[in-house]
Amino acid sequence: MTDMGTFKKSGIPLLQPRASVFGNTWYVSKSGSDGNTGETPDKAFLTITKAVARAGEEGLDATIIVGRGQYKEDAVIELTSLHHGLRLVAEAIGPNKALTRTEIRQYGNATAECISINGAHNVEVAGFRLTPACVTAGVTTSYNAISVAQTANTYGTYIHDNYFYFVTPTWAPTGVKAGVEDSYNADSIVIDNNYFLAGGSHGASAFNYTIELRNGTFGIISNNIFICYGNTTDSITIYVSDEGTDTVERLSILDNRFFAFEAGLIQTIDTGNSTDGHVWIDGNHFIGQTADDNCFDYNTDNAGINYLNTAVIDS
Repeated sequence: MTDMGTFKKSGIPLLQPRASVFGNTWYVSKSGSDGNTGETPDKAFLTITKAVARAGEEGLDATIIVGRGQYKEDAVIELTSLHHGLRLVAEAIGPNKALTRTEIRQYGNATAECISINGAHNVEVAGFRLTPACVTAGVTTSYNAISVAQTANTYGTYIHDNYFYFVTPTWAPTGVKAGVEDSYNADSIVIDNNYFLAGGSHGASAFNYTIELRNGTFGIISNNIFICYGNTTDSITIYVSDEGTDTVERLSILDNRFFAFEAGLIQTIDTGNSTDGHVWIDGNHFIGQTADDNCFDYNTDNAGINYLNTAVIDS
């Protein structure tokens, strides 16, 4: 009979090994080995990639608990239709713990994204410091920290309590990129309570998007902190696209904090549905700005009560 106690070190309420309320549980540790079974903390895998592969073999609703330390995976961590309901979580989740404890690092390592989620529904990613690859790390392209629904419909993604750390002040990659043009393939994404240390602009004719949402419906971006540094004249914190026939519907951008961005902190392209009553912006604070139009670019119809420094923004 399974012991019904909790794995206390994880900081989250899980039953004992392989009896998680979410399905089988797999463990990753810097002292582990990919030759292990991964079923208990003392038999942990060494890499997240191995745990993801094992979870895909064993069925849905698995949990992967990653111990403290820095993980430099050989390639992108790919979550696919084999991983519906997967919880990929750091051992310690909570305010500020992602700053120092469990890092997925591609900067100076692999020329790849940290995590891609394509075709995997109801996935949760929480508690990590995510350090994506940038051009100044010896590669010619910047890579997203997390990409969602770039090649397949992906519903119910929950990204929370992570620290997105962009090492370089220029040519920074996107923190979260969700959806592609002309489809509803990024449905019900929630990006909540993360910390984004964003880099500078991509260059004179391109933009740095900290969060880029190309297409989707029923999304929430809430309680995040965005801090910019470097050249920010082409920097957009949250980019909500309605280009071409794209449609972003029923997206709520609520109670976020934005520091030191210079232009277009929230942008929706006013060519169709995204500014037609489907994007709601309320309770956000913009700190260190000089004018309302530095807070909102192209969207003035759907804002509630937001704040420029301490004053209410006239939306």
